Amino acid sequence: MGKRIGARSPLFWDLAVNASQSLHKGDRVVTVGRLKVRDWSNDDRSGTSVEIEADSLGHDLYWGVTDYTKVARTILEDDPEEGEEEEL
Repeated sequence: MGKRIGARSPLFWDLAVNASQSLHKGDRVVTVGRLKVRDWSNDDRSGTSVEIEADSLGHDLYWGVTDYTKVARTILEDDPEEGEEEEL
């Protein structure tokens, strides 16, 4: 097992909705994303903040089992990720 760290991981859009319905305080999770480490200081204090910009996350199955349910999504016609790129 790797080293365990505590880090904030702000979640957005569908990942945030699914996480709020699936994860509970104290659950062990695995997070895939980019680690952001920033030093900060103000008038009388300084420190380091650690955040993970999460692409995906889920329960750590080493410690238990989970029941997976796929969520149906509606793809918008304007979604630039779907379909072909426009030629200029």
